[in-house]
Amino acid sequence: MATIFDNSPTQLSQYQMVVGRERIEITTAEGDIRDLHISPDNNFDYFVQPVSDCFVPGIQLIWQ
Repeated sequence: MATIFDNSPTQLSQYQMVVGRERIEITTAEGDIRDLHISPDNNFDYFVQPVSDCFVPGIQLIWQ
């Protein structure tokens, strides 16, 4: 199962539209990339974010 995590409610609604249209199983969660509380241990199998680095102060902490 994949989770799309974004701080924009507008963007999350766009993801939901695509998920419904394509009939795929993806959950969405709203939040700040600097607080990854959606995972109990703040650990993920994969973490993909093609553009966010340039918008996040202190991004080095996230990649640790």
